[in-house]
Amino acid sequence: MADKITIRTPQTTDGTNLAYDENEKVIYKETEVPASARKHFESLNASLPEHLRHKIIEKKTEKAEKEPAAPATGSKKTADK
Repeated sequence: MADKITIRTPQTTDGTNLAYDENEKVIYKETEVPASARKHFESLNASLPEHLRHKIIEKKTEKAEKEPAAPATGSKKTADK
């Protein structure tokens, strides 16, 4: 599971009616929260009307691929120039 999730919250003009930009698209506020907050937003969404529900977006975290470790040879020697 992802370490963080992004929550997209629709903005409203009065708590009920959605706010729109000049292109007539809904304005959203994005907030990054820990993945442990998912249950809170899911329970909150259960009591909200469809148009006011938070959208939960999982962030894909790519783990750095580990390169095989070089065998230990004791001390490192550097060439003098």
